[in-house]
Amino acid sequence: MKNIFRSKPLNNSVIFIDESSTQKDRLQTFSDMKKIILRERARSDRHNHEFSIIVIDIEKFDQENGVLDHFVQILGSRLRMIDEIGWYDKNQIAIVLPYTPPEDAVQVSEDLTKMIDAAIPAQLSKILSYPS
Repeated sequence: MKNIFRSKPLNNSVIFIDESSTQKDRLQTFSDMKKIILRERARSDRHNHEFSIIVIDIEKFDQENGVLDHFVQILGSRLRMIDEIGWYDKNQIAIVLPYTPPEDAVQVSEDLTKMIDAAIPAQLSKILSYPS
């Protein structure tokens, strides 16, 4: 049975969230990630807060046997609903972490490394933050 709960946003409209099917089950396209990063940059400038990006090198993945899908599921299990996962370039996936300073992104990266290393060989190649 699916776990569905009600959420009441600021505008008093009611939305239903299905926890069993989240946006974390799929990767955003490269063009969508570019838009997401630009959106977060504008939001950061407007509200004077930081955001971070974790970039993961997946060049060595065996993408034919569902490894990438399993990897995305692992990432999605650790991330917040506001975080975004998608293609950064041909061999890299990025995780956009809104409202996250670099030191918190390091902690997320360390947690992900522990989770990923147990299942899949991946390399967290860098952490970017804005403004920096």
